[in-house]
Amino acid sequence: MHKLWKRLPFLFKLQTSLLVAAMFATTVVVNLAAPQGYERVAFAIPAAEHVNRPWRAEVEDFGDKVSRAFGVRPSTAHHTHPFQPARLRRPISCS
Repeated sequence: MHKLWKRLPFLFKLQTSLLVAAMFATTVVVNLAAPQGYERVAFAIPAAEHVNRPWRAEVEDFGDKVSRAFGVRPSTAHHTHPFQPARLRRPISCS
C-alpha cells in the first residue's frame, strides 16, 4: 500500500488528502456543533412481535408519543387521532 501511495502523482495525493480532511471536518462539525438540548423520541419503530392490546391503549400510547415529539398538549394529542375519520371528529349535519 505504501509503494502504491508513493507512485501516485502529487496532485492526486493532495486532492485525496483534502477530500479526506473535508469529510472528517464535516463529520466533526455535524456531531459536535449540532443544536444541543433536543430530545430525540423514537416515533415509529416497528414492533418485534405483535401484542394484542386494546385499541384505546394503542391510541393513548400514540397520543403520548405525539405529545412528546411535537410538543402538543396531551389532551389535544389524545383526542385528535389521525386514523379517526373526519366524520367522527366533527359530525356533519345533513340539512
